[in-house]
Amino acid sequence: MGNRNWIRPGLTWIICLAICCFLYGLWHELIGHGLVGVLLGGSIDSVHLFSFKVFPNFGFSGIPGGVGLENMHPPGLCPNHS
Repeated sequence: MGNRNWIRPGLTWIICLAICCFLYGLWHELIGHGLVGVLLGGSIDSVHLFSFKVFPNFGFSGIPGGVGLENMHPPGLCPNHS
């Protein structure tokens, strides 16, 4: 039948890879996109990862990845500032 000693380490690596991909995607969206939006005066409205909305509530969104920002005004373009 063959040696099946590879199954447990293989599944462990697959689970670790899935966790690392999720954490990398979360880091990328929050720090890469969300931080820039917050620095431009916006606030994070929602976070989408791998077609799921993970913030403020969990559910299927169909959006591959992204951060929903609101009230973002780039410097020099805000109507209330000179």
